[in-house]
Amino acid sequence: MDVSGTKKVGNRARVRGFTLLEIMITVTIISVMTAVSLVSLSNLKMKQQVSGDARSLASAIRSAQNFALTGRNILGVGFIPCAFKVSASGSSFTLQQSNSTDCVNFQGNAYSLSSGVSFSSAQEISFNVPQAEPRDENGKELGESGARALVDFTLSKGGNTAHVCVYPLGRIEDNLPAC
Repeated sequence: MDVSGTKKVGNRARVRGFTLLEIMITVTIISVMTAVSLVSLSNLKMKQQVSGDARSLASAIRSAQNFALTGRNILGVGFIPCAFKVSASGSSFTLQQSNSTDCVNFQGNAYSLSSGVSFSSAQEISFNVPQAEPRDENGKELGESGARALVDFTLSKGGNTAHVCVYPLGRIEDNLPAC
């Protein structure tokens, strides 16, 4: 055998290398591994979008709760039926103030979810000034007789789901597998 990697067999020189079959098998293995990793990355991206949107929603709910606790934008003195609410449906949610004339106009904010992420059903939660007790869409305090035990905002995309849960005492949790 000489330096070039050839081996003399009789009068012919035999060159060592890879066969076509070996190269095809290697390319196939690499292709399968690439396809599997791309599917995993795609699923991870969807999960991150749902998780990020759940955190944004929880942040808006906490803001509404904080606005109510601090008595933000209240006119006058004494009892003022003012509330801050978060409404969610389809692929967006809003943070706004109740339509009471005793509250200063609060423009509110509208948020859009990431592409393809949506709520499983329309939900609403509100917090009254000044105690910020959480109330359902009918104005009933959570946990009281005839009212809901909690409000569950469910976000989903491509089999990935996240829940944002609001409990009767005002606890807000996000990115849960279920409430």
